[in-house]
Amino acid sequence: MALQSNQVTIGTTATQIVPPTLRTSLTVINMGATDVYVGDSGVTIANGALLKGVKGAELTFNTSSALYGITASVSQVVCVLEDK
Repeated sequence: MALQSNQVTIGTTATQIVPPTLRTSLTVINMGATDVYVGDSGVTIANGALLKGVKGAELTFNTSSALYGITASVSQVVCVLEDK
């Protein structure tokens, strides 16, 4: 398995963080102070899982599905670590 990293800027419309692919795990790390909500392609600030707006806050998933993110007001960069 190989660990891959990437950074994605999330905005006020649902933004794909990673596409569907075979992976063991996926960690999304907030690089700033803006809350990010994550979920499927229909994610909103009302139904997404909260990735707190704290630099270094993280969520880990065991999924091969695509993951999307959205913010309420300003853009936020997240770092993505995929174990493939």
